[in-house]
Amino acid sequence: MKRIIAIAFLVVTATALGTALTKADNGSSSAAEKNVSTTTDSSCHRGQPCESCKDACKKVCSDCKESCTPMPDNEHDSAAKLPPATAAMASVRGRGHAGDSQHAKDHQDFFFLIEHREKIQRTIKEIPDGVETLTESDDPAVAAMIQTHVNAMYDRVEHSNPIRMRDPLFREVFANGKKIKMQLEHTDKGIRVKETSDDAYVVKLIRAHAAVVSLWIKNGYSELPKNHAAPAR
Repeated sequence: MKRIIAIAFLVVTATALGTALTKADNGSSSAAEKNVSTTTDSSCHRGQPCESCKDACKKVCSDCKESCTPMPDNEHDSAAKLPPATAAMASVRGRGHAGDSQHAKDHQDFFFLIEHREKIQRTIKEIPDGVETLTESDDPAVAAMIQTHVNAMYDRVEHSNPIRMRDPLFREVFANGKKIKMQLEHTDKGIRVKETSDDAYVVKLIRAHAAVVSLWIKNGYSELPKNHAAPAR
């Protein structure tokens, strides 16, 4: 009788232990899945480090996260005001920048400049119909990157190929890109840009955008997650 009881006890103990281990495994799996989910959420649902920023932003930066985040309904209204080609790209951000072969390079160039922002000097001069900016560096590599980046951004505005569409100011800039006139002049240390428009509201956009670029240079990474309001019409 005692032997039967002992065997029964061992069976019950083994069953309980098995259940406990199963729960522990499930708990570990849940924790692991949670960690994977967190990692995935911070790297554009690919489970990999950010391909654009590399180690620059430590965790996913606002621009990478934007490329993997569905656009809120209220942003679809703003996207509706964009030129057709621009709206087509902006309204389906969940697909990322798959159709934008230049995006990764532009992103890397931008973060290079943020990393070297202390070597950049920038001035803004308001003119009657826009702004004139001078962005330079005594470091030849930084000066060359300034030129490369500005040329790329000019091309994006000219061809309605938007970035940072989560930011109200940038949405408005690209929505009105055809009204912006840009003149670029390479200098020995960087680039001089003259941006103008015949539209009074677009002049406000041009000046607001120039101010934000200066904020990026001044504040670096702390400025990047911020959205910037478009000026009143």
